[in-house]
Amino acid sequence: MTTPDHKRAPVEIEPDLVFGLRPGVGVVAEGVGGRARVEEVLRRHHFRPHPVLGVYVLPSGAPYNRVLRAVTGAARALRDAGLPVTADPLLLVPRPSRSLLGWRHGRRFRPSR
Repeated sequence: MTTPDHKRAPVEIEPDLVFGLRPGVGVVAEGVGGRARVEEVLRRHHFRPHPVLGVYVLPSGAPYNRVLRAVTGAARALRDAGLPVTADPLLLVPRPSRSLLGWRHGRRFRPSR
């Protein structure tokens, strides 16, 4: 007797590459492992190797839309090549800018009365 499709245990696949945020470093791609094709795709999407950590990083200070395009573009290209890829969902949430937090010119903004 077979189990209905909706009751099957999910198949767990370990991703070959993970995109995420690393404190003090920024947006990283981990799990490259010296594969030339993966490195080529990451470089094409503006990731660069970190000299110490063994990960690929995006330039710090990149605007949110550029970060999002880099991660989604690289992930799509690698997925289309048959590699399991995953990304931290927090990468899809833009960080609040200082102006949104009430900061202006490095000082707390106080609305005029």
